[in-house]
Order: sequence, then structure tokens, then C-alpha cells
Amino acid sequence: LEAQEYFAQAVEQRQTVQMISSPPRARSGGLLLILVAAWLAPQCFHNWPVRQSRIQLRAEGETKEMSPALKAAMERMAAARSAAQEAEKEQVATEKEIEKNNTEAKLLREEENQRIFDESPELSLSMPDSQQAASVAAALNGKKFEGIQIGMQTDHAENVVKIKGVPVSDISYELYGKALGQARTFFMQSNVKTSPLGMVFLDDSSTIQGFVVLFSSEHPPTEDELGLAKSVADSRANADDPDQMVTGIPKRWLKPIMDAKGSGYTMANWGNPVNQLFKNWR
Repeated sequence: LEAQEYFAQAVEQRQTVQMISSPPRARSGGLLLILVAAWLAPQCFHNWPVRQSRIQLRAEGETKEMSPALKAAMERMAAARSAAQEAEKEQVATEKEIEKNNTEAKLLREEENQRIFDESPELSLSMPDSQQAASVAAALNGKKFEGIQIGMQTDHAENVVKIKGVPVSDISYELYGKALGQARTFFMQSNVKTSPLGMVFLDDSSTIQGFVVLFSSEHPPTEDELGLAKSVADSRANADDPDQMVTGIPKRWLKPIMDAKGSGYTMANWGNPVNQLFKNWR
């Protein structure tokens, strides 16, 4: 019995010594086992059933097939987008058509205005002398009268003013004072298509020298207008000083007369306290 126990201990010690004496072999075997396990693990667990979340299942369901409500909403959005694009295209087309029509209408108006100018007779005014004729011709050149859209073309020879562009058979004027100096023209009435044309002439010191009223036989001035024109000419007032203006002059006349010399005083700023203080210092 003692011999058997001794023999078993010797065998066990031998096995232990063998394991201790060969560690590389043991490590290589363990590494091999790890590699085999890593290769087999994905194949073993790949087919295991995994419970998916509700969000994942819902997303997959929606991807595969839209609900009727969502599909209808998407269709409405697509229809609205298409309608907006069509409306934008129609608006662009409408704007282009309007612009085209406006251009054509403008060309037609210009052609008609040119026809009126070309077919208008050459009118003339006999002034007291050549100097006043030159002043009146310069004052009227390029001005509109009797509703014309192309300004008058004027010239003068001696004491005669020649006018082209007004579609009337005759033209007349009334002169109060003298038509000498710098002129300021204005429509004497609110309707510019029928209004007589007023011309106030000023000298270098802004003193009124005369008043010319131009009109056609179809649209003559009133007696009151002629009376005021004569009063303005006879006043010999300084056009820069409203205090010297004749009482009763319409504002439509007064503003161009006051602004004639560009003194800085107008109907808009005459009531300014500073202007009132210094008005007599000029």
C-alpha cells in the first residue's frame, strides 16, 4: 500500500513538472481556442430571434406602405406646390403681357402726338417790337399748351413770333406792360388742357415788367383773369416780396411768380418766423 501511494505521488509530480516546463504550448492552445470561439460565435448567434422595438417596427411599416391619411396629406401638399408654381408662371406671363401692352400703347401715343404736331398749322403773333418778340418766343419754346404732349417749337422774325405744334386754327394774346426780361409761365386755370397760358416778365431786380396771356379762340380767359393780369403788370411789384403782391391773386399764379428769381422765399416757407424777421433786410 505504501508503495502504491508513493507511485501515485511520483506520477502527479511528473505531470506538474511537465506542465510547468512547457508554457508556450499551453498558451498556444488557449489562443487557438479563442480564435475558434470568435469564428463560431457570429454564426451561432446570427439566427437567434431578437425582439425589435415599436419605433423600428413602425418605421419599417411606414416605409413599406403609407397610411391613407399620410398619403392624402402628401398628395395635397404636392397639389398645392404645383398650383403655386402654375400661379407664379401665370403671374409672370401676365406681367410680361401688361408690359408689352403698355409699351405698344406708349408707342401709339407717341405716334399720335407726333402726328398732331406734324399736322398742326404754323401760327404767328405780332408783338410791338422785335425785342419783345424774341422774349416771348424764348418763353414759349418747349412749353405745352392746349393739351399738346410735344412742346411748342417757336421762332421769331423781326416782331413776329412763329409757333408750331398747337392743333388750333388761331391763337391770340393780351399784353399788359412789356414782355421784356426773364419770363415765368404757368397755367392760369386748373384744367391744363384748356387753360390760357400766363407769362410774367421780370427784370434783373425781380421787378415785374409785364404780363402776357396766351389763349386760343376756343378757350379764352375770363374778364376777371384779364383784370388780375393787368393789375399784376401795373403793380410793378418785386416778385420776391409777397407783401407787394396784388391782393386776390390765385395761389396757382402766385407761386410761380414768387419763385421766378429763386429768392428762397416761397408760399411754403414765407410764414417762417426767420423769413418774417429778415424779409425787409433784403
